[in-house]
Amino acid sequence: MSKRIRTTSGGQPGNHNALKHGFYSRFRVARRADSVPAKAARKELDHDVALTRATLKALLARDPHNIKLITYSLSLLNRLIRTRQLLIDRETRAKRRRTGRATRESSPSQMAPD
Repeated sequence: MSKRIRTTSGGQPGNHNALKHGFYSRFRVARRADSVPAKAARKELDHDVALTRATLKALLARDPHNIKLITYSLSLLNRLIRTRQLLIDRETRAKRRRTGRATRESSPSQMAPD
């Protein structure tokens, strides 16, 4: 008898169906997201935020009663902006660590009195 593995609903870890068949299949990136420098990722997010805002504005002008699509677009915009802010916070923390390390390395060491 084989053991049954308990799974949760939705996509399981390692599931790449969205990359193969979904919206992002056209934009599949071979490298991992953590290999992209934070500044490059933030620049791409800035572009995505601008594109989502423009799409939302056009949607509101063309079909202001499509609540489902407007809600989805706003949710996407919210996630993009939060992710961008997380990247900025990560960059800031990394910069502070580098600055603190450089300050400690350049300061003269404390010598014990004779």
